[in-house]
Amino acid sequence: MLNGHSALSLSHPGALWLGLALVPVLLLYFLRMRFRRKAVGSTYIWRELVGATSGGDALKLRSVLLLLLQVAAILLAAFAAAGPSIDSRRLLKPGMAILVDVSASMATRDCPSAHDGQVVSRVEAAVEAAQKAIAGLGEDVPVMAFACSSSARPLLAEPSLDRNAASASLRGLAAGSEAFSEGSCADSISAWLARIPGSWEGVLYTDGGLDLGGRGISAAFGDSRRGSLRFVELGSSGASLGVTGLRLERAGSGQSRARFTLWNGWSSARRAKLSLARGKEEKGSLALDLAPGWSRASLDLNGDIEEGAYAIRIASEGGLPSAPGGAYYLSVSRRRPLSVLLVGRSDPFIKAALGYGGISYTSSSEFPASTAGADIVIADAAAVPAGSRCQLLVFGAPPPDAPVAAGGQASGQMLSADPEHPLARFVNWEGARLESGMAYAVKGQAQVLATAGGRPVLVAWESGGYRCLACGIDLARSDLGLKSAFPVLLENFFEWCVPRTDEQSAYTLVAGQGARRAEGQAFAASALELSRSGPTVLMTGREAGLFEWSDPSSASGSKSGFIAVNVPASEIDASPRALQAPAEATGPRAGAPEASALASTRETRSLPLTGWALLLLCLCLAGEWLAWKGSGARERLTRRIKARARA
Repeated sequence: MLNGHSALSLSHPGALWLGLALVPVLLLYFLRMRFRRKAVGSTYIWRELVGATSGGDALKLRSVLLLLLQVAAILLAAFAAAGPSIDSRRLLKPGMAILVDVSASMATRDCPSAHDGQVVSRVEAAVEAAQKAIAGLGEDVPVMAFACSSSARPLLAEPSLDRNAASASLRGLAAGSEAFSEGSCADSISAWLARIPGSWEGVLYTDGGLDLGGRGISAAFGDSRRGSLRFVELGSSGASLGVTGLRLERAGSGQSRARFTLWNGWSSARRAKLSLARGKEEKGSLALDLAPGWSRASLDLNGDIEEGAYAIRIASEGGLPSAPGGAYYLSVSRRRPLSVLLVGRSDPFIKAALGYGGISYTSSSEFPASTAGADIVIADAAAVPAGSRCQLLVFGAPPPDAPVAAGGQASGQMLSADPEHPLARFVNWEGARLESGMAYAVKGQAQVLATAGGRPVLVAWESGGYRCLACGIDLARSDLGLKSAFPVLLENFFEWCVPRTDEQSAYTLVAGQGARRAEGQAFAASALELSRSGPTVLMTGREAGLFEWSDPSSASGSKSGFIAVNVPASEIDASPRALQAPAEATGPRAGAPEASALASTRETRSLPLTGWALLLLCLCLAGEWLAWKGSGARERLTRRIKARARA
């Protein structure tokens, strides 16, 4: 930041002509104060009048005060109308934005330390290089620091000119378990640059594991006049071992088998040992020679598959640099059946679609007062009351508070209106025809999925986190139930409302990636981020490992269990990847950052004065009113004193 100056500016200088209103005010004042000589028959009345006044001097002082207040009010009104402000202009040097990749692969230890030459992790080497670059900056260069993985996390509240504070913000920075989400990081950086003045040079310290190849994060810095980005690559090789994708299979006769995917980052085969455990119980082990690259393997286990937390670990016989894929965690839990409440008619086509495994349903002739305990409610020719908080599939009239309403009759060939919607996946309306059904009038954010004769007959919407679908097709009067589109549509609706999982995927997550699950209101999980939307919970784990969950209100029988969070498979291959910086990003790769090609920028900040002028104007008007009111009070008081004196 360089020197600057301030000046008064007016956005509407022509408004100062309003100050000419002073002319009539002054003329009226002096005309009122002018005295004329006149002949009178007697001075008796005039003597009494002079005695009743407060005196010539006091009268003159009060009138001058009123004149000054009127003049000040007119000048302030003209000044406020002119839009005054104090503009501060300063010259800003290009700032330095330090971006450190803290994705899981940055934990790989294959970099020599600049201090003592010992092998350190890539993120530790990145911090050393970044601190050295900060120390070489000028004292007037602002610095900002970010840790980048699933998003760009600022390490400083605001850009700082204190190089020691900027360097200290990087201390203790460690790699996490997430992948580098370039799109999310680019959005965070773009939003930050939009509110920060001046031009900025970014330096990203990374091993190249960016899902967009560096294009997204480079675009975040905009054109070369406002920003630029340089890459500093770290890491020497991808020489490490990893395991991922563990699945357990029943092999019969009370036996089971584990299948998994292995990674060997060396250019030759490596001897490795794998061990699988359920909690503290050893379930099996295996020693094998791993071919370079990815491969699949299996391991026979002792006993059947049981609920609980499993962990498979890989180790080298000769000792290898640490890598993020040394262990994979799996949670096995009892599968909770999908609970469906069928209200109204007992349609055979709907019951046939509900006959698949993993679905339990109950029937009711009328809509109940509470739908608690049901994942999905299907209302067939039944009135749905307003304010129903449930995942709803309704055949016929929608609820009164829905963003759709009955809109007459519809007939004709069925056609898809929104093939990109999740409910339209694999749904083929070919050959489906509606002879007589209900058309809908769409109002609000509802989405039309299918039409008949050009009129909406299938409409979906969301309200308060609950997902709903209105179907104007009467299954008893159409052949839709006989078409392949109907069971596919119903399955899509179940998946849209309640994500279907098996006993091994329900609570096995990927670090940094949210998983939507149908859980009760009392569901809680340690060390996880939980965000509830209606009947579902979006759970996100940031660190790899095994964590406990509990739900005292669960109706499935399981009140607690484990959640397994794993490193993304893309981070297990820790091979450094070269990134191509944009053509505009010139300058040394890891040299002195002060050799920036960015030019200094001018920043102008305005402090509006209109509000202050209007405030003073109001004070002047209030003072004028008080002066007039005070003069009347003094005259009344003088009269009372003289009257008492005469008495």
